[in-house]
Amino acid sequence: MSASSSRAHKLTMPGYPGTDYEFRIVEQIGGGAHATTHKAIREINSDHFAIKIISLDHYSEADSDAVRRETRAMILHSHPNLIASHCSFDVDDHNLWLVMPYMAAGSLQSIVSYAFSDGLPENCIVVVLKETLKGLSYLHHQCHLHTDIKAGDILLDHKDNELRSIKLEGSVMSVMIDLQLQL
Repeated sequence: MSASSSRAHKLTMPGYPGTDYEFRIVEQIGGGAHATTHKAIREINSDHFAIKIISLDHYSEADSDAVRRETRAMILHSHPNLIASHCSFDVDDHNLWLVMPYMAAGSLQSIVSYAFSDGLPENCIVVVLKETLKGLSYLHHQCHLHTDIKAGDILLDHKDNELRSIKLEGSVMSVMIDLQLQL
């Protein structure tokens, strides 16, 4: 979706602080087989967010319900190296919106593709791996397993050309680990 075809949606979220949300989609910043990610602005205060729009048309009803449960579970994850989910909701019968913080530097995949055609320097790889592994360790301690780690799921944020954070995005990609002993 181009910036010129932006659209706004007013959403009421019962029980969520500041229940009236109106987002304007600015531009598409990522995409995959079943979802696109967009930069959006919350109209009431001009805050920036990332909104992942997941097309539910590709899922069975049972799988769509599992995707909804997983996106709601993301709200419970609280770690500095994991992308937090502010909320998720159905916009229509075909799309699930997941509202997350906007990470201004983008994905590791896009950064490497754009600026490091020969790959990241080793000292950068060390920092990215360390921060990513902190997020994975947290997920594992919460009995969750991330099943699709890739450079596109590692997001970076910056301010004034200084790196602020490295976070792992795990939406719709973790599965509960069954810890019951089999006797």
